[in-house]
Amino acid sequence: MPASQRTQLFQTLSVLLLIVISLSFAYEGWLPLPWSWLVVVGALLVFFLVHLCAILGISTASFVGTPLILSTKTDKSLSGTALRDASNALGEAPASIQQNAQGTLYSNTDSNDATFSDIFEGDEVGNTAYVDISKVQKFLITVLLTAAFCSDLWSRLSGRLSDLTQLPPPNADMLKLFALSHAGYLTFKTVSHTDSANQ
Repeated sequence: MPASQRTQLFQTLSVLLLIVISLSFAYEGWLPLPWSWLVVVGALLVFFLVHLCAILGISTASFVGTPLILSTKTDKSLSGTALRDASNALGEAPASIQQNAQGTLYSNTDSNDATFSDIFEGDEVGNTAYVDISKVQKFLITVLLTAAFCSDLWSRLSGRLSDLTQLPPPNADMLKLFALSHAGYLTFKTVSHTDSANQ
């Protein structure tokens, strides 16, 4: 799975994990009544239908949009300058880069060459040795919004349980920030970061 899709998968799974954690806290005794799990399930359904659909929709659009955008770069051929610059930055032979590249997209020689840091590096030959700021901002926004949600959830669960009638929904500003983060990420993907022989 390409690094850009791993980031999307991380975001989707983090949202789903928050829901499972919320449900398990409520079920494991935070709400003492035997029928109290129905309240939590109802809250989850309301939260899911309204806010989570928006979050998952944005994440899914980005998950599907990224390979579509990157597929437009597979029919281009690399310029000699791009190969030379990438070879110097990566310490890899130009012939190896040329052989493994898919158009202007960089591909590791072997799957064992993949590292966690690939999630934050560029997808193209021209920027694969460098940090991709669009991936970093998307990751940080996801972590910050997840932490804000967890903090709000924790404060509700540690307070009076009679006040817990629903899970804390993300506010409109959080959804806008999430959407803006993904829009910036996809926009950055449309720009070519590698000189091609077709230009």
